Amino acid sequence: TECLVLFFGVPLVVALGRLPFTGRWVKLILLLSATFICLLYLLWDKNFSKNRLGGLTKLKLIWKGLLLRSLLCTALLFLLGILFYPQNLFGLLKYRFDIWLMVFILYPILSAWPQELIYRSFMFQRYKTIFGENYGMVAASSVAFAFLHIIYLNWIAISLTLIAGFIFSINYKKTGVLATVALEHAIYGNLLFTIGFGMFFFRAM
Repeated sequence: TECLVLFFGVPLVVALGRLPFTGRWVKLILLLSATFICLLYLLWDKNFSKNRLGGLTKLKLIWKGLLLRSLLCTALLFLLGILFYPQNLFGLLKYRFDIWLMVFILYPILSAWPQELIYRSFMFQRYKTIFGENYGMVAASSVAFAFLHIIYLNWIAISLTLIAGFIFSINYKKTGVLATVALEHAIYGNLLFTIGFGMFFFRAM
């Protein structure tokens, strides 16, 4: 029940505009508040190794795969942009460099890392007795992560994040640490905004 409410009920309430408060920064405030609560839980849990909140040294385990996936992601997004959204290709970079630079710097800190702490570190630890620690958890984490993006009210955001969520979950299952998966999330997110798909991941409240 807790899992369903937190990971499916809350995003649905946000998507339907049923929050008792509104504002430009509501989604960010909700995300950072949830991140703080999940972080407190992980720090409090004696069965959770605090070393898993870092772990960038384990990048050596996945760097080849990360490089290949990043190149494939770049090529795929560029191809989709040319075929379906040529008018948006590198739009932010060309016409609003200031906003692009702000997103490039802040997205890894304020979005990628918090989401990975919630959907990988917290979810894998909190609900492992329900979903197990292998592919049941990978599937649950991927679906929940994709469902979060229902708040943007378009199928492209949900589809892309379902694929990305599966990759991130496999990454976390392999390394067991937050830093590597947050780094990969940051790379994909910045690629997405740079190439021109940011409009699918933004919705004013």
